[in-house]
Amino acid sequence: MASLAELPARRPLFGPRGGPTLLGVINATPDSLWSGSRHMDPADAARTARRMVQAGAGAIDVGAASSRPGAAPVPADVERERLLPVLAAVRAACDRPLSVDTASAAVARAALAEGADAVNDVTGFSDPDMPAVIAAAGAAAILVASDRLPAAAPDPVGAVAGQLAALAQRAVRAGVPRERLVCDPGFGFGKGPEQNLALVAGVTRLRSALGMPVCVGPSRKGTVSAVLGGRPVARRLWGTAALVALAAAYGADLLRVHDVERMADVARIAAAVGPPPARALPAPGRIAVRGLRLEGRHGVLAEERLRSQPFVVDMDLAVDIGPAGRSDHLEDTLDYAAAAAVAAEVVGGPHRDLIERLAADIAAGLERRFPGRLLGGYVTVHKPEAPVGLPVADVSATWPLPSGAGGAHS
Repeated sequence: MASLAELPARRPLFGPRGGPTLLGVINATPDSLWSGSRHMDPADAARTARRMVQAGAGAIDVGAASSRPGAAPVPADVERERLLPVLAAVRAACDRPLSVDTASAAVARAALAEGADAVNDVTGFSDPDMPAVIAAAGAAAILVASDRLPAAAPDPVGAVAGQLAALAQRAVRAGVPRERLVCDPGFGFGKGPEQNLALVAGVTRLRSALGMPVCVGPSRKGTVSAVLGGRPVARRLWGTAALVALAAAYGADLLRVHDVERMADVARIAAAVGPPPARALPAPGRIAVRGLRLEGRHGVLAEERLRSQPFVVDMDLAVDIGPAGRSDHLEDTLDYAAAAAVAAEVVGGPHRDLIERLAADIAAGLERRFPGRLLGGYVTVHKPEAPVGLPVADVSATWPLPSGAGGAHS
């Protein structure tokens, strides 16, 4: 096995944007979701990888521990024994970037030493050593929002954006450059069918809010069966094709699929068409709440968890103020006192390390409080007493409210 220092530079999962890259799935496990993706024999896996590349795969994802619901845990040594021969065979058979699907930092380290280019950890860094392993290897990371969402979560896209922002912070703090991060909303992981569908429609919003490429993996998952009234895995191909088409149209950069040959044309045509046109928006006015002075215990230093310090919040909120301008009724506009209360609840609430997270959580709270009312805008959090160690006038972070936030106008 080569040392990490002896390996060539890691290959990016995709090049300049020209439509989505297909990430073909090869599972070196006997109990993966779909029997057609099981390739435990290295020679068989190599042949499959070559066929996938010929059919249009831009990258290959290899895993040796099933993440399907109810799958038995696999010890790291067993996972490594299954994975490494298959990974080596696939790498020798094709020149495409390889990601390794694992939640074990030890397995990831071995796979990266074998030549993998990225780690696809569907558990969202359940192994605390994983970010450091990825950083030390100079690899890329697919960040997966795997935390369970409450069934009544009013804004699945906003909640997932918050999860992914937190994972990105962990990765960057460990030394992974932000440009090597890909976010995955975690289709099928801890979410109901309606939430999964909302995440596909929310790809554009996620890309805008997080500033990262988006990977979507709906292939043959249970949501297809739920929508179609009950389908076994073997009969979920065309339902998968519909989700792949929609994810591609909404701007997904990476599509993790089992059926590369069938999905390649689907994704290319859908991406060429693009998303459904947004309905005409009313010309927005703007309501601004600036200089809102609040107290909270937020920061990465231990003492910042113990003592309260000042934070200042600015909110520039795009809204249609035409109805209120004509009626002079509060119910026809956005109540700025209610908006201020949202910010106060977040800043006065549980500890966050970063003001970026405070700004993101305030924006998500505004979207929940005013569904369909917000047409965009920004939330900025200032930290006047930030521990910079040098004279500084201001430290702040700004989080965008996507155009059509709240869903009623997009």
